Amino acid sequence: MACAAVATTSVLLLLASGIICVVADASAIGDYLAPAHRTAPPGGLRKHSPPIQPHVVSPLPHTYLRPEDVPSSFDWRDVNGSNYCTSARNQHIPQYCGSCWAMASTSSMADRIRIARRGRFPDYMIAVQTAVYCLMFGCKGGDPDFVHWYAKDFGLPVDSCQNYIAQGNGEECTAEHRCQNCSPGGNCSAVTEFPLFYVAEYGNVFGDDNMMAEIYARGPIACYVDSDPIWNWGLGPNRTDIFRGCANCDAIDHVISVVGWGEANVTMANQTNELVPYWIIRNSWGEYWGDNGYFRLKRGDNQLGINLLGCAWAVPKIPTA
Repeated sequence: MACAAVATTSVLLLLASGIICVVADASAIGDYLAPAHRTAPPGGLRKHSPPIQPHVVSPLPHTYLRPEDVPSSFDWRDVNGSNYCTSARNQHIPQYCGSCWAMASTSSMADRIRIARRGRFPDYMIAVQTAVYCLMFGCKGGDPDFVHWYAKDFGLPVDSCQNYIAQGNGEECTAEHRCQNCSPGGNCSAVTEFPLFYVAEYGNVFGDDNMMAEIYARGPIACYVDSDPIWNWGLGPNRTDIFRGCANCDAIDHVISVVGWGEANVTMANQTNELVPYWIIRNSWGEYWGDNGYFRLKRGDNQLGINLLGCAWAVPKIPTA
């Protein structure tokens, strides 16, 4: 999908600060995962209780970007011909796992790292599996806000530290489950020095205009939706259309990442044409789902309940190398 031309440097420089840490110590992590907060039943999205408090240290984009400063179409997959989005994943292989919360938050964080580094080598992905091992209820659900809080205090390793295996209950945060390597003889052990990504600040954003300002200035965000109406739709013949079939749905159970927005002329049931605004969303159900793992969601009338809980964002600290 095409996007309006933007002044790339002015957008990309907003994240260009911070450093990477390379020494890991998992010994203190367990103290922060309070058992009192681990009472939710199985599922995908499980909000932390009590709510994670935002940690905001810089002006929020909607305070310095007016709605008219933001283009009518914008897509982090195509900024002046360059893609800054990381790949769409599948949370459900090699077995079912309710890790959407970890997928959306770590993918958005990795996107923002790529944006801030302007696509330079090396390319970093964040280890989803470490989040599933270490945080909340693992495959039985979690909260992007908790991922961001954890990343601020402890950092998250790169994907090569932990391949995704779709298992974990959030209570298995050993040194090996943070980062490991295996020898030809089959023995595996913890790696003690490895790239860790921290976040400098994190919070939530509410409302379409504020969401667009946040995405435009700093990168993709993790948002909460009702997944039931799109589960089968994304495998059907209309999966590349703009989904607009469930305004104000409120059974919020899933987390996706929003990477942009746009407008398109749509022929309605009465054969008239209507300009429909939409979000560009990356899901975590595989690239065979939707449009190569993405889909478009009508914007402006709370489709799938996307405006009910707000969206989570985090500003990663960026390696200088």
